[in-house]
Amino acid sequence: SGQPSLLQDFTDSRTLLTQAVSLLRPSGGTSLYDAILDGLHRVKGGQHQKKALIVISDGLDTASFASLDQVVHIAKRAGVLIYTIGIGNPQGRGGGGGPAIVIGPFGAVLGGIGGDDNRVDSRTLQQISEETGGEHFLLNTRDVMGSGAVLDTAVQTISRELRQQYTLGYRSPLPADQYRRVQVETKRSDLVVRAQKGYAAK
Repeated sequence: SGQPSLLQDFTDSRTLLTQAVSLLRPSGGTSLYDAILDGLHRVKGGQHQKKALIVISDGLDTASFASLDQVVHIAKRAGVLIYTIGIGNPQGRGGGGGPAIVIGPFGAVLGGIGGDDNRVDSRTLQQISEETGGEHFLLNTRDVMGSGAVLDTAVQTISRELRQQYTLGYRSPLPADQYRRVQVETKRSDLVVRAQKGYAAK
């Protein structure tokens, strides 16, 4: 939509979540960056130490007041993992006007994403995920339309990962509000480390 709107606040009620997702309707442009910043603000106020945000989009922002640089700057300091799921065609021409599609078990509607002409800015979504230690998934519109299991697989992968993560800590002599670059490595060749590239304590 042209501006972010909250359909459901934090809840563990599947019924409320199902009802909220069923209300999703395409409207106007895409304020992707504004929505991510709004999501980060809300998630940071959550009760649990581990915080994550899942963004499902074609990655093409058309209406935000915020810029990509602002989003990356704030996201890197938020301490929130951002997982992005891009839906579209990386080689598409961005035609728009295609049929609305229904994704997921709750019938969420994504309008204007149809056919192979619709682009997805996978690079932007991947950048946002990598800077925060999350992961990016790229799904072709045709595959998502063909089977709800395609999107479900990506979401289940995120769910498993969040349950299997480690939290590492260390003491730094730097001022609390100064951004610290962090690199995590492993001696095991059969493992791939994915971690936030840095953080600020405040």
